Amino acid sequence: MTCRLASMISLLSIVPLFSSCDDTEERRNRYSEKKPPPAPMERPVTPMATNFPSESKKKDRVKPSWLMYNGEDMIQITGLSGRKVFLVFYASWCPHSLAYIEAMKQYANSEKGKSLAVFIDADVYPDMAKRYNVEATPTTILYVEGMNLRTMVGNVSEARLRKLISETLTVQ
Repeated sequence: MTCRLASMISLLSIVPLFSSCDDTEERRNRYSEKKPPPAPMERPVTPMATNFPSESKKKDRVKPSWLMYNGEDMIQITGLSGRKVFLVFYASWCPHSLAYIEAMKQYANSEKGKSLAVFIDADVYPDMAKRYNVEATPTTILYVEGMNLRTMVGNVSEARLRKLISETLTVQ
């Protein structure tokens, strides 16, 4: 019995140690204080209407007539509604390709947004050239409303290009 009493006394001497582990009124008051929420970050806010061009500005804007391919999705490019899309595969080292690019740019610029020429370097994107069965440069593939209408291989002048395109579109 004395052994039991001694163990209870030793247990009672340990309990105040655990109960006094910073459970003081000062701690409770310190954590119960209500702190104000942090102030929001100050940023200038512009209304949404000023971020977007007005309808009149959208109408005045001319769509781009040509672009250099940088890995865009070809399905989105070739399916542009109401525009003729030309995929022009070229080689940067070929003088015929470079001359053809200038003729195609002139043609696309003269169409005023009705056509889009996409210039694809066959050496930089060989997988695209293989996908479209390009064996020589320059090669032009004409798409209208997402449909492949004609493939033209070789360098042609702007006048000859206009004739080939008009023949293709009138036959279709």
